[in-house]
Amino acid sequence: MRKIACLLIVVLGLIGPAGALTVNDSVELALAKNPRVIAARATLDAASSRLVQARSALFPRLKLEGGVGKYYQESIVPPNEAADIKTYTLSLTQPVFIVSLPKLLTIAGAGYRGAREELRRTESDVAFSVTSAYYGVLKARKGKQVVEKAGESLEKYLKLSRIYYDSGIIGREGVMRIETELLNNKVARIKARSGLQLAEAAFNNLLGGGSVSERELEDISFTGASSLPAFSELLAQALAERPDYRSFREGLTIAKESVGLAAANYWPSFMLVGSSGRSISYYPAAGLNLDLDSWQVFLSGSWNIFDSFETRGKVAEAEAGYQAARAQGDQLRDGIELEVRSANLEYQAAEEQIAAAQAAADLAQKTMRLSEVNYEQHITTFLSLLDSRTALTAAENTLWGAKYDLEIAKAKINKVVGKPIF
Repeated sequence: MRKIACLLIVVLGLIGPAGALTVNDSVELALAKNPRVIAARATLDAASSRLVQARSALFPRLKLEGGVGKYYQESIVPPNEAADIKTYTLSLTQPVFIVSLPKLLTIAGAGYRGAREELRRTESDVAFSVTSAYYGVLKARKGKQVVEKAGESLEKYLKLSRIYYDSGIIGREGVMRIETELLNNKVARIKARSGLQLAEAAFNNLLGGGSVSERELEDISFTGASSLPAFSELLAQALAERPDYRSFREGLTIAKESVGLAAANYWPSFMLVGSSGRSISYYPAAGLNLDLDSWQVFLSGSWNIFDSFETRGKVAEAEAGYQAARAQGDQLRDGIELEVRSANLEYQAAEEQIAAAQAAADLAQKTMRLSEVNYEQHITTFLSLLDSRTALTAAENTLWGAKYDLEIAKAKINKVVGKPIF
């Protein structure tokens, strides 16, 4: 069902910009076309096939063989001639006691589950990258709008300052100062446009092509702070849900079972074998026709009594690999704890920044309005007006940046925990 949904979203994405592209749509588009995801899915299919192979070793093998041809063996008893021969044999083989088979099945199962977790990790990485790029485009677009808005205000100030200059209210330096700010704003607009193009290019690359510049992206509706579980709870969820840690545990299972697999050579193995066949031989010269039936049932066994310490060396090697894997687990757990703590702090900082940035933007907006009124009434100077405009532009950029950073911080929390929190 998920593959069908992904395909449907891809088709809709190719049709055209009918509606706003949501962040979830973007993630689904990327998951359907991303090469890393496609490779991880193929790896999972291969692991599934290996699991089927391992299971098949526990069940009987039924084999039919036959042949037609000439057969000759010199004999002192007539007829001493080549015979036309036809044979067929139906045989059945059933493992009775082979220590390695259950361990091979366990290893194959762990390999399949590990590949499934690797696919989850790849999808999680791609989803976070797409989410970050999505809000990166929105952030760049909003920044471009803020700079353009500041330019429009500067254009208005320039017209007003020229009127004041012609009236002798201000000197030429006042006009030149605003003209300088307009040129600086032009540079800022060029940078904002270039930054937006780069952000859109990065986003398009993650989606596998297309032109996001021609589509509307669904903007966020900030509703305030969201509840976040305590750090200890986040860490516990990460250790239970993180695909990389779950994949590591499956790898640890494989390393442990490999020790038993290597030691399986110490044990004997037994197979139940049965066969039934028929051989038809015809000697043309003698006119003799032999039609012989045969069958056999026996228990086959083997035991490697001494292999010059080869098995002992393999067991020691596997045990060393298992101990090394266990040590890597402590390192991985420490890394996960650091990532969860870092993401938690980033989220808390983003929430606090929004509150401060909102207050600063509101104050800058009030100051801007007051400065405009005072400048029009010749109460304040153009320098004070420009300072207010610059402060407002910076406050608006900071506010929008903080809002989008919060969304990225939420996506990072989901990624490091391994399950949706927001």
